[in-house]
Amino acid sequence: MCGIRINHAMALYLAVKTIQPTLVVESGVNAGQSTYFIRAASPTTRIFAIDPLEEPICEQGVRWIDDAPESKDLTINYTGDNFV
Repeated sequence: MCGIRINHAMALYLAVKTIQPTLVVESGVNAGQSTYFIRAASPTTRIFAIDPLEEPICEQGVRWIDDAPESKDLTINYTGDNFV
């Protein structure tokens, strides 16, 4: 099994929706599903998404990247070559 499951995704969404943090550091992005739920729960939260791999594991295809114009400066992806 790989990636976030629906029960954890819902718990993450509800926690972020309730707390409304100003910053989230996501350690391990994989296919980007957690990033998606964080952004959906809080459009104004700043997200640092960190993962040393360029591609998601488990043949999940393309990583979801938060590239909506309104969140352009809110999600910083430190993945692959940008991982420091």
